[in-house]
This record gives sequence, structure tokens and C-alpha cells, in this order.
Amino acid sequence: GDLVGCKNHQDIMLQVEKQRAYGTTSSNGGFNESGSTVTNEYRYTSSLDGKCFITDAETPILSTRECKFVINSAEENAIAIWKKSHPGEDPKEGSLSGWTTSRHYAVPTTDQPVHEIESIRPWFQEVWKERVRPLLRKQLRLSPSLCRD
Repeated sequence: GDLVGCKNHQDIMLQVEKQRAYGTTSSNGGFNESGSTVTNEYRYTSSLDGKCFITDAETPILSTRECKFVINSAEENAIAIWKKSHPGEDPKEGSLSGWTTSRHYAVPTTDQPVHEIESIRPWFQEVWKERVRPLLRKQLRLSPSLCRD
């Protein structure tokens, strides 16, 4: 729990902030080991010898409403980021300002880190704990202690 020796280490503090944002730490800095269970049974197919999973369209992990919520939140966050660095101006239509494009070397994306979009943090934490993590445990046949972050 004590981070006194780490406060000057930028990478460690970034990871601590991510874990707090994603809800994967308890207040004392330890991992949160909730005993969550799958509340819905998600159907999926497996290929590549169990290395690739495709969730069935009839049992989506995220609803259309949730997808729209995340997209709108990310777009609003991107605009807020842009406006902080360009006071008094409006972003140009189609601009990628406020989005990152260099976070993933091997798989280029245009995105935003979830931990930086405060409006979706509580929703993400719930989805991770109650849907995604249990599904990954099932698909990859992992014990709860091996699938934390």
C-alpha cells in the first residue's frame, strides 16, 4: 500500500493512476479480488486452437446504448482536451485533435485511454468486473487470481 518511494517515478505513478481509474486496486493499493460471476451467459465461438474468440451477436457484451454512451463520452472528452490547448477556438470538423494515434506500435489505432475519460470510469469498472473479466476467465480457463488487470 505505501507509495512513498514511488511518487517520483513517473511510470509507476501512471500505472497506479490507471489501476485506480479501472477499479483494480483497493484503497490500500492491493488488488481488488471481487468474487464476481457471469450475470449473463455470453455465447461465443473459438478458433485458432482457443486463441481467438468471437462473441455471438445474439448475446452481445455491450448494448447499442452502451456503445453510443462510450462513443459520445470519448468525443466529448476529445473536444475538451482540444479546447484546453486552444482556448477560445472551436475544433475543426473531422479533426483528430484530442485523440491519440501512437499508443500501440504493433496495432495502430486512433483512441483515448479509458482511464483518461472520467465520465466512463464507473461504467467501465462495472463492465470489466461483471462481464469482461468473468468471460475472459471462462474463455482462457484462468483462475480468478490470474485475471486481475
